[in-house]
Amino acid sequence: MIVIGRHINGVVLNPMEYVLDKNNDLKSFESELKAKQYLLDRGMNPTMVYDVCKYIRAFQTNCNNCGRVIVYVEEYIKKDKDGDYIVCPSCESFMINT
Repeated sequence: MIVIGRHINGVVLNPMEYVLDKNNDLKSFESELKAKQYLLDRGMNPTMVYDVCKYIRAFQTNCNNCGRVIVYVEEYIKKDKDGDYIVCPSCESFMINT
């Protein structure tokens, strides 16, 4: 699974921003080629598609509490003294990242 991201304003020191779906979740694609085609079909400049955008491997899990499907990238994983976890955006329950 692939998601599309880029550094805000193309500045590497800035955090990443991602393409979202209509539910404000990460929009995921089966392959990098399909992700690039999605951008080209929407009129994005080919230079942006091939040089600026990053195609990042994403992961998918289901919330143990509410069942929502969550697509996330490594950047979304939070770390603390008890280990790694992600937070469900719907019910805000914590899930241990395995």
